[in-house]
Amino acid sequence: IGGESVGPGYLNDVELTQQKFSTDPFNQSPVETNQPERRYATGDLGRYNKEGEVEYLGRRDNQIKLRGYRIELGEIELTISKHTAVKLAVVVLAGNGDRLACYLEQVEGKSVDTAQLVVFLKQYLPDYMMPSQFMVLESFPLTPNGKVDRNNLPQMTEEAAVEYVEPETQTEVALAAIWSDLLHKTTPISRYDNFFDSGGNSIVGVQLMSAVEKQFEVALALATLFQAQTLMVLAAAIDETRQSHSKQNIGVLVPIQEQGTKTPIFCVHAVGGEVLAYYELARALGEDQPFYGLQAQGLQAGETTLSDIREMASLYIKEIKSKQATGPYRLAGHSLGGMIAYEMAQQLLANGEEVTRLSLFDTFMPDKTNYNLEDDVDYLQALFANPDGSELLPLPKAHLRTLGEQAQLQFVFEKAQQVGLMPKGVGFEQAARLFKLAKTNMKAVNAYEPEPIACAVEHFCATRTQLAFSSQEGWTELAENLQQYRIDTHHEGIIRGMAVLDVVELMELMELMGQGING
Repeated sequence: IGGESVGPGYLNDVELTQQKFSTDPFNQSPVETNQPERRYATGDLGRYNKEGEVEYLGRRDNQIKLRGYRIELGEIELTISKHTAVKLAVVVLAGNGDRLACYLEQVEGKSVDTAQLVVFLKQYLPDYMMPSQFMVLESFPLTPNGKVDRNNLPQMTEEAAVEYVEPETQTEVALAAIWSDLLHKTTPISRYDNFFDSGGNSIVGVQLMSAVEKQFEVALALATLFQAQTLMVLAAAIDETRQSHSKQNIGVLVPIQEQGTKTPIFCVHAVGGEVLAYYELARALGEDQPFYGLQAQGLQAGETTLSDIREMASLYIKEIKSKQATGPYRLAGHSLGGMIAYEMAQQLLANGEEVTRLSLFDTFMPDKTNYNLEDDVDYLQALFANPDGSELLPLPKAHLRTLGEQAQLQFVFEKAQQVGLMPKGVGFEQAARLFKLAKTNMKAVNAYEPEPIACAVEHFCATRTQLAFSSQEGWTELAENLQQYRIDTHHEGIIRGMAVLDVVELMELMELMGQGING
């Protein structure tokens, strides 16, 4: 609830006030008071359906956090109850707070088959919302007022867990060993286990693919993990590539989430060129939101690297048109990717296309960088620096300048691995290719001079870097209709972890209010 009627908070209860009251992001500075308006969280949950009507989902009291995701238990329960054999479902956080468990009451005369129920649920629920244990009850314990008494539910047993399926092929067995080691698993890896739900991320993904190349002598693109998330499917991809003796070609356009009825989001890579880092953002946006990554040409060995922002934008537009021939388009990008997405929007608008939304995630202005990228040593220092310019990896510049280019890269590569800035297991050849790609991208954005854009832009700024504040003035000059939001995180955290949930909440609110680019 928002507006002038919302009070300042609870009397003499600071903690509860902080939980229930917050600044209204859509009405921050009323002229009369020069104070930001407040909004109150009622605890009621709802969502818009396809007909534009609001569906009431229940109370926020049943919202939990699991593996960095906010999960509405009522939404899972509603989905499970749609199964023809389920009369009532109750989902709880189980174990050590690391998994979901579901209690079921069957429809009279019908029986619930857990395996079939899991297959049914996978059509509607993302993996992180899937219960790992199921228990059928004859009836639920009730409170005096007739509601389910969650505190008196029977304890889940190990027999209630979804059945573990042992890896079958030699490739699956060997891959499971690699997987278990990298993810520090203490329980056996099932052939149906999901890489991301098991704790995998972009850094572990790099390590995994390096280990796969060493073990199986096959080079898979990092983006393969989007299409081969389970152990079984990834092992099959390895076998298929080995048998065909052909080079894997993922391409520039990478499907991250293909299902959904909403207008697809096309999200451009950051300076490193890969798009695996967008997985958490894509998943948090939900299964009704198609999401595609645009990874850099030159990421794979033998590919030509592009060195001009406008040239990149032109190529990426061709790629997205192969998936969506006409607008309206939704574009996005993190850091450097935001600048490329900005130029894509310019080119599309210039050609009469409609761009409904442009989302920038902590994207810096080109003239805000202060490195001499013609100097290899300055470039290497810039590569291992925070967005505000502070050094993550202090380097002996005088010594480095006495070395040749390859020796410089080797020195920095080893130092970065020692302090954990370069994932262990990554080979020097792969690292050198990524170094050079990042340098080309950094030089391209430094040479780019963006023109004012005749549409609105939404910019999500990380507040834990000086960059978040120094970049805002420049964007104001370029985009007359600009919405900027400050997110309490660092530069990389804007698209992952808990902060991504705040970003998604704002994106969805803006979409509902019709305040996109043409709003």
